[in-house]
Amino acid sequence: MKKPLLFSVAALLLLTGVAAPESPDYTVCKHHDGPELYYYYADTAGNRLNDVRYAEAHPFSGDRALVRETKKYGYIDPAGKLVIPYQFDAATDFGDQGFDADVAIVRFAFRDELREFINPWMYGDSEMALINRRGEAVTPRYEVIRPVVYELAVVVETRRNHGLPVGTAEPNDIPDACKWGCIDKSGREVIPCIYDRILGINESLLLVKKDGKWGAVDSRGKELIPCMYDSCLYDNGRKQVFRSDWDGGWPNLGEGILGQGRIWMYAGGKKTVFDEFGRKLK
Repeated sequence: MKKPLLFSVAALLLLTGVAAPESPDYTVCKHHDGPELYYYYADTAGNRLNDVRYAEAHPFSGDRALVRETKKYGYIDPAGKLVIPYQFDAATDFGDQGFDADVAIVRFAFRDELREFINPWMYGDSEMALINRRGEAVTPRYEVIRPVVYELAVVVETRRNHGLPVGTAEPNDIPDACKWGCIDKSGREVIPCIYDRILGINESLLLVKKDGKWGAVDSRGKELIPCMYDSCLYDNGRKQVFRSDWDGGWPNLGEGILGQGRIWMYAGGKKTVFDEFGRKLK
């Protein structure tokens, strides 16, 4: 099966309407105790936050810091208390990857052996969700959550929605049955998971594939180009950067020339050209 292109790019949660809490004055310190390497938190005077020896510790993001003692990740508060238990196989800091300050991305591996090499941006071998500062999930679980680009993050629904087994899932492999959509920076789904593939071109247009046909929608899912074309390519005004039959990772859209990007749609041996905003050109 082909590996689909992902919106790289590289998003998650309920809006609280208040600013994220300030980070406490503790820094992450590293210490060697014989062969053992561990991390701890200390203030400017050298006073330790607690007595825990962490295998991994991140700086505070407001009132939460991502930590790991053994295999699992959790979050502590400024008092050094574990307030979101160790339960995640991978996780990000709150506000990371372009998402709102009060959400973080967490992952759950499908199999124990995957935990040894899992990282936040591999996909197909686990499920991902967004949590708030209380540790509550604010999105469903997805197969993929990508970083925010142009105010949106591409997501792919979990294979569990289609009754597909998870025990045989391999890294970087997404079943064709799983549909793609987009969430905003707070985790709200703004483009439903109904597409076979999504590629963001700019802040106002995304190329989409549905039922085997290509078209385009805007950032709220409104159709700009009907999904009626067999294939497409995108030129950013300097060079061709995407073609619908390409396989592999997310293409580098590069620095285009504003107003000169072109989308070429093909159907029935005929070519139709649109500008980068979805307007049909003569």
